[in-house]
Amino acid sequence: KEGRQAFDAYLQKHKNVCAIFSGHFHCGLRGWDDNYQINEVVLPSTSWNRDRGLKKAPGYSLDEFRPGFVLATVYADRIRLEYKPLAEDKSATKEVKLKKVHSS
Repeated sequence: KEGRQAFDAYLQKHKNVCAIFSGHFHCGLRGWDDNYQINEVVLPSTSWNRDRGLKKAPGYSLDEFRPGFVLATVYADRIRLEYKPLAEDKSATKEVKLKKVHSS
């Protein structure tokens, strides 16, 4: 709860931010792009993920709750989020288009 105003001011000042990653949720992988057109990705916990009925909530969620981790690959125009369950081969993928493109 502390630091929100300072973080908001930072995002307003630095227009080259295209994504923010944080964690951890106990309801799988979730994300939004409703603040400054910045993708906010909340990574899941490695354990105790449950379907908490958030399918109708704003943003997106990946329908995957097995224990695992997320491999995020950032491209110039998108982010590929691959949920990789532990000790299993099958993964679930979500591609997120970047509304802001960082130029270096």
